[in-house]
Amino acid sequence: MSFGSSPRGSHAGGKRGGERKSVRKKKQEFHTHKQKLRESESQAFNLEELRARVLTSLEKLGKQKISAEPGGYDLASWTKNLNSLLDDFEQRAGPSSFPPHYFLGRRQLTAAPFDSSSVNALDEEIAALRREAEALKQEEERERHQNEEKLLALESEKGRVKTDLETARNRALERSSSGSFLSSLFGRRGRSKSESEQNDTKELESRLLALETEENALRAKLSGGRSSPDEKGPTQGNRSGRLLEVEGKAAALTTEREERMQFSREREGLATELAALISRLPMGGVDLAQKGDSSGAQEMATEPGRPAEV
Repeated sequence: MSFGSSPRGSHAGGKRGGERKSVRKKKQEFHTHKQKLRESESQAFNLEELRARVLTSLEKLGKQKISAEPGGYDLASWTKNLNSLLDDFEQRAGPSSFPPHYFLGRRQLTAAPFDSSSVNALDEEIAALRREAEALKQEEERERHQNEEKLLALESEKGRVKTDLETARNRALERSSSGSFLSSLFGRRGRSKSESEQNDTKELESRLLALETEENALRAKLSGGRSSPDEKGPTQGNRSGRLLEVEGKAAALTTEREERMQFSREREGLATELAALISRLPMGGVDLAQKGDSSGAQEMATEPGRPAEV
């Protein structure tokens, strides 16, 4: 009975072919793993570059100036830019790059970062000062109106006194030039009448002088001059001084309010805390705060069947 014999060397050839396939498969697997490693490493470096840009933007945001003018770059605009920066960062990096504590930390930091209680207190104080200033202005305006009316009355009275004084002087001049003047020197009745006319003239002159003094004082008040310190009660000068004091304090507090509304320290602190939170994120398996040289693992990898280079 005869058995068919296999060709010589066929068993050995099949064994060697299987070994070649195994090595080829391992090489393919290695190249695939190496490609994935490179892609993963590239992604990690891209995330680090993205994070670095975000950290730089946060630093700039923390130092930005905001405007108190209507329609300017205000606190709301700044907050919107901050949230847009974080949203864009999260979208580009992908949800898998962020652990849950990051989102919790962001919510806690950005929920209510600016305490406006101090600003509200300033608003109340400024409003009270402005109400006082308005009351002082109204009182000053009422007094000005009264003084203007009084000035018109004084001018009218001064005109009448001037007319009476001119009449008295003319009468005295006529008497002195008439013949009866000599008789008045020797007659008791004529002498008395002459003295009376002289007294009337003096009284009119005194009255005119008083009216002119009062008129000058009123004009000084109306032009903004201070009243006499001896005058009793609140004078226009005192009220004007208080008004200047109140307006000056209100202006100073308004400036302080504008500075507080900048929230400079709070905004810079918020940006710094968010930067610290982002710096600690282990993005792509690499913690930026504790990053080492990640290229060594790739350099140490070698293909199967090839000796490691020393």
